[in-house]
Amino acid sequence: MKAPTAFAMAALACYSVFASDGFVCNKTGAPRMFYGQSSTFNTSTIYSFSYNVTNGEMPKLVANQSQTEPQYFQMYKCSPPSEDYPGSDEYGTITGQLRSTKDTDMCVTAGNIVIHADKDPLSSNLTYIPNKHLESVTLQPCAKKDSHKMRRQWFKTLGGKDEPKRRIALDGILTDVSQSRIIPFGKNTSASLVVETNNNSKIEVPFLSTPTNFTQEL
Repeated sequence: MKAPTAFAMAALACYSVFASDGFVCNKTGAPRMFYGQSSTFNTSTIYSFSYNVTNGEMPKLVANQSQTEPQYFQMYKCSPPSEDYPGSDEYGTITGQLRSTKDTDMCVTAGNIVIHADKDPLSSNLTYIPNKHLESVTLQPCAKKDSHKMRRQWFKTLGGKDEPKRRIALDGILTDVSQSRIIPFGKNTSASLVVETNNNSKIEVPFLSTPTNFTQEL
């Protein structure tokens, strides 16, 4: 077998975000804005990351009330870092990392991992790691291997890469509970991802959308 040429290696590097120990990510679809939509109040929220943070803190996801300086996010379809992670499927579900177009080395990161108590998928009792508080969604350096951080960065989108409006949820590993809802004002007024059964009255469905489509019904 011939060794890959320098040209081929360069082409692969341009096509992939990175390839580390078999973990490869590629862009899928166009960049979109991060929205939340409430069926209870028939309202929509635009989200962005606040860079007004103290030393040592990561940018936090907040409701962008002024709607100034919109931020865009790019979904990357990634190869599962281990067999514990769900992969993309033929029905339009895409799994991988959600990255800021401002800095593609930074990934949207949930504050918690949620699992079924006693690892029983039928149990309604949930365990939160590290705790049950509404931890902030932050922007952190992208993980490149299986880890707790990777589990908090492993997202899925529904609807196919070319749909103008795509539902998003934190997937984590196969035994994690999907976090498919968002609360605009969780810990310290920043946004938090939560499970679907959360009964907070301000709960919203998160999705990626082009600006012209975010007001349409889910």
